[in-house]
Amino acid sequence: ETCDAIISAAERTGRSEGWASRYTLQSTQTEVHLSDLPEETRSLVLRDLVPRLCRTISRRMFTFEDGTCTAPPESLCIYDALVIKYDPRLGLSHLVAHADFGLVAATVQLNDGFEGGGTWYQCLESEEEGAGNAVGAGDGLRTGKGHVTVHAGPLWHAGAHTTGYAPRYIMTIFFLSDRHVDANRRIQNRVINALRVAEMYGESSPNPDEEKVGRAAEAAEALLGCSLKLHPLDAESHADLVPAYRRLNNLEMAVEAGRTACSIGMLTNRSRNFGTWFQLGERCVSC
Repeated sequence: ETCDAIISAAERTGRSEGWASRYTLQSTQTEVHLSDLPEETRSLVLRDLVPRLCRTISRRMFTFEDGTCTAPPESLCIYDALVIKYDPRLGLSHLVAHADFGLVAATVQLNDGFEGGGTWYQCLESEEEGAGNAVGAGDGLRTGKGHVTVHAGPLWHAGAHTTGYAPRYIMTIFFLSDRHVDANRRIQNRVINALRVAEMYGESSPNPDEEKVGRAAEAAEALLGCSLKLHPLDAESHADLVPAYRRLNNLEMAVEAGRTACSIGMLTNRSRNFGTWFQLGERCVSC
């Protein structure tokens, strides 16, 4: 009943306000945010589902054999939650391999009756199989309606292709903890916002503004410098330096940042994820 209520509320919101992709920024699926749903639905999730998930996450992921708990339930909170809809009839069937912001992500399967689908996890692949963006319809871990999968936010994963005619609905909830502050991810969130400003006022914009682009790119470069001091081998930060340097017309540094990101990816990503290579290639070519 809870799953059906969430789907019904999401569909009503989608019909009145439109399904979009504001969080993932992908054209292969659509979503509505928990904050967009009616108060009754938000209360159902926040007062019933989220507390139960906090207790489960704390017990199963942060409690050791000696009873030590590094993230008690009261330390966990959500910073975003989405109802994601995969509709193969509209070509909205999957989500490319990625990592999530936040400490932990929980995915609630809201319906049955679809074909394919599920979540692909890199850690469940053998080293020889690879993956990249070509996550097939049968490659995902599927759960039944009302079941939840929970994983660490940085874990590499993807939404496997949903096929057939029936849509697939999931709710993904992202958790933070005041015991595990991820400063690096918070910095990267600010970088994304700065790069969006640079894109908004770039040459192809209806209202180009070179000064705003420069300030935004400089802010992104400075923030990424802080991020790399915290985590020098973070491929994502190096990859984000590519568009930042490009906006500053420093093509040599843009290419070097791209090469560094690829090199780190080769060492740390067993599947040599095609999506990362493709995005970096696009950025370097655009230089």
